[in-house]
Amino acid sequence: MKRLNLWSELEIRTKKFSDILNAGFSKSGISLNCISQGSLFWIHRKPTKLIRRVDQINPEQATIFKKLFLGCLENGLYLAPNAFEVGFVSAAHTDDILAESADIILKVAGFL
Repeated sequence: MKRLNLWSELEIRTKKFSDILNAGFSKSGISLNCISQGSLFWIHRKPTKLIRRVDQINPEQATIFKKLFLGCLENGLYLAPNAFEVGFVSAAHTDDILAESADIILKVAGFL
């Protein structure tokens, strides 16, 4: 990991993935957001202010995410099934895989 500088590479890939999703959400007027830290990402309803506690999460998160999860699954993309669970990018996720995943998420999110 250290020799390949993989931690930095994963952070770069995850940030790029998150940026692609947020640009797509923004262009479509979809009220979703993707935040990332390191190799972790979380897709959630766009907040009106920074989320610092679980009680600040939009109460519709579970309903919205369920539709996103099921739509992605129908299109061949498996996300973590819990609306409050983060996803992660691993060394197996190439730029092509992440681009295809973003396309699926944005396609499905457009139908929410």
